[in-house]
Amino acid sequence: MKIKRRLRSAIESAAARTGVLNRFERGARHGFTILTYHRVLPAERCAHAPFPSLVMPDVAFREQMRRLASQFEVTTISAGLARITSGELPERPLVAVTFDDGYVDNATHAAPILNEFGLRGTFFLVHDFVVHGRELWFERVARLEAATPALVERLKGLDTAERERTVDELCSAASAEPAEERDGPMSRAQVLALIDAGHEIGSHTLTHPILTRSDTASLGREVRESKLGLEGWLGAEVPGFCYPNGDNDERVQAVVRDAGYRWACSTDAGRNHAPLARFELQRIDVTPSRVTDHNGAYSELAFRSEISLLRSALRGGEAR
Repeated sequence: MKIKRRLRSAIESAAARTGVLNRFERGARHGFTILTYHRVLPAERCAHAPFPSLVMPDVAFREQMRRLASQFEVTTISAGLARITSGELPERPLVAVTFDDGYVDNATHAAPILNEFGLRGTFFLVHDFVVHGRELWFERVARLEAATPALVERLKGLDTAERERTVDELCSAASAEPAEERDGPMSRAQVLALIDAGHEIGSHTLTHPILTRSDTASLGREVRESKLGLEGWLGAEVPGFCYPNGDNDERVQAVVRDAGYRWACSTDAGRNHAPLARFELQRIDVTPSRVTDHNGAYSELAFRSEISLLRSALRGGEAR
């Protein structure tokens, strides 16, 4: 893995020297780039999180936001969509910073850094996690001794009722007690403070199921009730939606559209251009491994390569 990262760093350094990276970065001005994050914590706490690959160290996150503030126009998704559809090309590339799930560190660590640079983000909340404090199903599974990536993937494939029943059975058989010190969700006061500061709130379903594998009744409930519930809880509109795991199809998109959302995000990597596919917006996943060099240190060059879609091109994807 270290050899692969060393090779990747060498290729990206060459791209920077020859102007190739700059060409990819210039391409961002002609579209709307949306970045995906989940959590932000101090470095010493990242390794102890149930899913370390989803936790960005706060020092690295601050450096990333510093660069975005200096090089991009950072907006919420709704504001960015309005700009890109107006036909008026902004002076600097448009980018949105988004967070999935609704963990408390979004309010205690991520938002203060955004505010420090005058940036505003979009936060997608899992309704039952933030409103009722119900532990996310994959967090429960992560505490099991038998937990493996393969087990999590298998559980993702079950419909909501079967998944919940299976997780309950697994935890009961393993005598998995609720964690005394788990990373919980943001409180209502914290979410309202985000709104007051100009940040945007979106829905991430009721319980974080894979919607393409949900039956019609469960799909409608996860999509509609999460919107209505969050709006009632906050007294504010929830304009957008985020598909768990990014999974969506025409059936899912139709339910999301009919529920009154104005747009929805996938996890497909790419840049969004007019005319916009508003219910399958593309995002670039920013994870620790994607923004570090071969020694494991944060690398601005790696971050630039990732968000410019140079990395996507190197992986064989299309740079759009």
